[in-house]
Amino acid sequence: MAAIGIEQRLHRRVECFLVQAEQEQLPVWVFKPDDAVEAHAGLVLNLSDGGLQVLTGTDDPLTADTYDVQLLLGEDDSVPRFRGRATRVWTRPSSTTGYLSGLHFDERASSAEDFIRSYLGSAGGSAWVRCVLFPT
Repeated sequence: MAAIGIEQRLHRRVECFLVQAEQEQLPVWVFKPDDAVEAHAGLVLNLSDGGLQVLTGTDDPLTADTYDVQLLLGEDDSVPRFRGRATRVWTRPSSTTGYLSGLHFDERASSAEDFIRSYLGSAGGSAWVRCVLFPT
């Protein structure tokens, strides 16, 4: 009989977040690319003037000062990623699960900020963007 292996990875490749959408919580999966397994997986929940709010997992709070934010527009490793460098302003536990962090883009009009602004402006109601964050 074959032995059942225990997960030996130090970093999970897939993260699941429960996101509040009207009267219910929806599961949202973030599949990290092969070259980002050590990065923080997150969901961009909100964008303000020059900044963004990101949800990360319960065991994955953001603690570094700056991050390279890379937006994931699909599950394929070859999909182009929009990027932007951001400074963490605050982090606190989320009212649901995980941690919320506020970040401020270091450069005006990065490709990541431009894409998020365009996407959230065209999406009606609740919307979010999957991302990975690399400490710099």
